[in-house]
Amino acid sequence: MSDSLKTNNHRIILAAADLGVRKVRIPVAMITGEKPGRTLIITAGSDGDEYAGIEAAYRLIELYKNNKFRGRLIIFPVLNIPGFENRSGVNPLDNKYPKHIYPGNIKGSPTERLIYWLDTNYIKNADFWLDLHGGATDEKLDPFIFFYETGNEKLNILMKSLIMATSAKKIVFLKKNICQKAEILAGQNIGYVMAEAGCLGRRDKASISKHLEWTKRIMGVLGMIGIRKNKNIHSKVYRKIVEYRTDRAGIWIPAEIKNKNIFKNQKIGEIRSLAGDHLKDVVSTVDGEYLWSKYGMICRENETLFCIGYEGLELKDMGGKL
Repeated sequence: MSDSLKTNNHRIILAAADLGVRKVRIPVAMITGEKPGRTLIITAGSDGDEYAGIEAAYRLIELYKNNKFRGRLIIFPVLNIPGFENRSGVNPLDNKYPKHIYPGNIKGSPTERLIYWLDTNYIKNADFWLDLHGGATDEKLDPFIFFYETGNEKLNILMKSLIMATSAKKIVFLKKNICQKAEILAGQNIGYVMAEAGCLGRRDKASISKHLEWTKRIMGVLGMIGIRKNKNIHSKVYRKIVEYRTDRAGIWIPAEIKNKNIFKNQKIGEIRSLAGDHLKDVVSTVDGEYLWSKYGMICRENETLFCIGYEGLELKDMGGKL
């Protein structure tokens, strides 16, 4: 059984998902275009405290309610309902991030059950999955898009076309076998991209607009809508990232980063004890560019504090190097 909310000639279904310890209703809009084409799934709110992507997903539903596109759109504006209610990125029912789990498990933890539900009912029947993310309430972030190289050469060609078409200033095109989730999906001929825009949980106009524009670009390459040729030739493409995790708990004091370019051995922050004593400097191990960082003060053991993209090339200079 499912309830529905009728809003301006489109319908958002509240679909029931059994997470084991709790049943939730997840909003989903299924919109069929005026002509046949590919199926694109868009998720937002996988991290329940990343609001720019959630706002953008609701606007996409409104934007395409007139069916003026080819193919099918399936949009989940808030996937992680428990996290959204708790104002947290993790699902508080098991303290797991939905974005880190695929394909899930029908008999697993609440988050594993959530992703299994999403996969078996929707993802397996799609051609492409766009996952909207951004800076959480305690994260600063420069907008960028994750693309993934996999063992599926046909999808790799598509990814390269998407990279050339995007208007993002920063792009991460991770090398093969780094993202297991993307590899598994590619084995089913399903492409996966994660878009990051938004800072400190804000729903600012600029971040929402980036999500909308990037989605249109992806839809254009997929043949779902018409798009103009991308004139942005100044994008930076990074093939690797490095995430800095702490080996101790304490207080995180980020360094003031005036230039987005990060250099090897540059201090990017420090960890202090609750008594205010210096415990450890956090130093970059590579030359690269800032992607995102933890802004909140609390620092938990094994928590990611900073992310840098490296091994970068200018898009205009890449030619056949992708």
